[in-house]
Amino acid sequence: SQCYGTKWGSDTSFFLTGEWNGGPDDDIGFIRQFHPIDTSNYLFNSWGKINDYDYPAPAGALDFQMKDSIFIGGTTPFVPFGWGNNSYYFLIQTDSLLNVRWEKFYGGDEYYYELMKVIATHDGGCLLAGTRYDYNSGIQKRELYFVKVNSEGLLVSTREMPAIKTHEAIVFPNPGTNQLKVR
Repeated sequence: SQCYGTKWGSDTSFFLTGEWNGGPDDDIGFIRQFHPIDTSNYLFNSWGKINDYDYPAPAGALDFQMKDSIFIGGTTPFVPFGWGNNSYYFLIQTDSLLNVRWEKFYGGDEYYYELMKVIATHDGGCLLAGTRYDYNSGIQKRELYFVKVNSEGLLVSTREMPAIKTHEAIVFPNPGTNQLKVR
């Protein structure tokens, strides 16, 4: 029903993912279209966690470096403003025919509010970027949260937050319109 990620596979084929409400548990649909205007020749698959609302990453739920290793991600269960709920980022990897190779869940200890973007990396893994909310802390704030995984979906980062001492930051352009850069 809504597109949350599109990427060209060649000059004539593309991959697409988004919300799909064709069943009670399958909330994420992914398509490979072989010709931009011929809708009769495409591959389709779907994924969903039982009894949960699975929400694709709105800024880019699909990415790949190689067409045979496609990453699709989002949040489950997604409960808008569900500050007291535990949730997870999910990540699935498919081959070029949309067969699911594996699915992984990251989080569950806090409210992982929204996975925003999936970015495939040159080492065969990917980076997940989103926000989370620690409702146990008593402080109402969302934090940026990044997860780096390898090609098998295993974490390669650490939860420890290293002390970052910032002495100066430059934000440009000012004023900004579509994009701000921080140095």
